[in-house]
Amino acid sequence: MGPSRLIQLERVWRMLDECLPGYERRATDHHHRITAPDGRIYPSLPLGAHGRRQNAEIQVGHVRSMARFFEIEECARRVLAEAFS
Repeated sequence: MGPSRLIQLERVWRMLDECLPGYERRATDHHHRITAPDGRIYPSLPLGAHGRRQNAEIQVGHVRSMARFFEIEECARRVLAEAFS
């Protein structure tokens, strides 16, 4: 198995701004908790390697899983095409 693809959290936030407007995020000890305007919560988006960093990178699989959970795959695929290829 090859190395995992990474994506910067800043790009994930921009995607959520476009695909899930009105979302809220809160950093916990180990993850970001993402809350959709309808109240659904995705509790486990990682902070990134080695904890809190300014613009950490996370594995693309986490972003894809979150997009499926919030049912925003089509928009996320358009905004982050390389993550869904």
